[in-house]
Formats: sequence, C-alpha cells, structure tokens
Amino acid sequence: MTEERKDKYDFATYRKDTIAFEVRGDKNIAVREAQDIAGLTVGVGAGTNQEQILLRWDQQNKSAGLGPTRRRPTT
Repeated sequence: MTEERKDKYDFATYRKDTIAFEVRGDKNIAVREAQDIAGLTVGVGAGTNQEQILLRWDQQNKSAGLGPTRRRPTT
C-alpha cells in the first residue's frame, strides 16, 4: 500500500491478514518468527502472500547465518 494507491483506492482498515502454520501432531514446532522456520521444509502456495513472507524470512535467516528453509510448492 502506497500513498498514491491510497488516493486511488478505498482500503479496508479493519482487515487483518494472518498466517497460520500447520504442523504434524507428533512434532513440537511453534512458528512465531523467521528463525523458527530455519532448516525446515515448508509447504506453500506459489505466488501467494505466504510465499513472499517465506522468501523474506528465509533471506533474513540466511543473512543471520541460519540454515535455509526448503520450500515445497503445494497445489
């Protein structure tokens, strides 16, 4: 969202975009921030906002010297 787009479009201010991670019941994994996915394989839909966040988090982790996150595209 940019100031220019705000002038052209009426954005909903009440909407909150949240993301959830599903983990197998026998795994003890909680995802709250980028470092929580370092070294894991994560399924994500190609071209989604979630994929963009995953790529950004993966880059942050690599820059911090943490293991890469492997993406598994979902259909």
